[in-house]
Amino acid sequence: MVTISDNKWEGIRECDDLQCEAHFLEEYVELKQKVESYLADVRSLKKIMIGELYPKD
Repeated sequence: MVTISDNKWEGIRECDDLQCEAHFLEEYVELKQKVESYLADVRSLKKIMIGELYPKD
């Protein structure tokens, strides 16, 4: 079950059971993998662009 906390950031959802925690952990892991993949693609693209701008020949 997800509850709404009553703190300075109203509306923050917090889990109060293990099943809920596991669900959000899985979502976090998936998001982390997507971000890491995106950043790897950006780094690769930057290397290609820099290689085109400043060839080593």
